[in-house]
Amino acid sequence: MTLDEIISNLEDQAKDRESSIDKDDPECIFRTDAKALREAVSLLENLTGEVAAARRDIAALLWLYGHCEYCAHGQKVSYSGASRWGCKLGGAAECRPEWRGRCPK
Repeated sequence: MTLDEIISNLEDQAKDRESSIDKDDPECIFRTDAKALREAVSLLENLTGEVAAARRDIAALLWLYGHCEYCAHGQKVSYSGASRWGCKLGGAAECRPEWRGRCPK
């Protein structure tokens, strides 16, 4: 599941809980569940901005230090038993690094 799908699912669950709230019971478990689900949604929505910022930082570091082995566009080149990493995009101005680690999209 993507992060957007998880958020949407949590919002649907919160709506379900809210429809089951007993208005006469201030300690109704459904009220507590709905509040917890809404707070989880809020935390995840804030996290998406932080993840995007981290991905930009990682891409900048990959570009700056030329760590092609961690980039989605990295390509291992071998010659006479030796090897090094290069960029499939060509490198230099053509380089648009993208971390190949796992990140929600």
